[in-house]
Amino acid sequence: MQNQQLNALKTLLKIAEKPVGPKPEFEVTDVVKLFFLLGEGAPRGRKSLSKELELGEGSVRTMLSRLQEGGFVKMERGGCRLTESGASIYRELARMLTQPKPVDAGPLSQGACNYSILVRGSAVKIRSGLEQRDAAVRAGAKGATTLIYVAGRFLLPGVDVDVEKAYPSGFWKTLRDLLNPRDGDSIIIVGADSAKAAERGALTAALQTLLADIPISQKT
Repeated sequence: MQNQQLNALKTLLKIAEKPVGPKPEFEVTDVVKLFFLLGEGAPRGRKSLSKELELGEGSVRTMLSRLQEGGFVKMERGGCRLTESGASIYRELARMLTQPKPVDAGPLSQGACNYSILVRGSAVKIRSGLEQRDAAVRAGAKGATTLIYVAGRFLLPGVDVDVEKAYPSGFWKTLRDLLNPRDGDSIIIVGADSAKAAERGALTAALQTLLADIPISQKT
């Protein structure tokens, strides 16, 4: 992993770090989503962010305060926006993964709500897919399926079977159009009873994938 990307991930983990005393009601996945929301460019108010993140205004205030102290956001009359340092982290995030996107998962559906996420160049990191499933379930999802994209084919990890041919469905075209996968990418489909749980599960599984082969000493 490039140093810039590792530094971006370490920054996100630091922002979400639990302090001594009362714990803020947000996770690193909320910090990632916040960067994606602010990365869209227009200033955002705290109430708007609270609604989209489905977090209390106090938690959002704490997140923004930490980001402001780190020099990653600035407050303006119309709301808050990323500084150049914050925009740099956003760009690194966008190079590593897509935002979680709702999807009609068809044959891979595992709940009332399903979200998909793509992790760039990560097929070589995927073992059995159980690690991603377990991470998603710990985050509140019901289950997850991990696919790798190799030579234009969707494959299950460790199984040289073209699942698009094995399970014909319009879902595969939808997935291509939605995520635009490239050779060597991985895709994680997460299902849950609620959109928030599915989205959080997708982000958690993606971060687990990115951080899996990094020694603990390098994450701090």
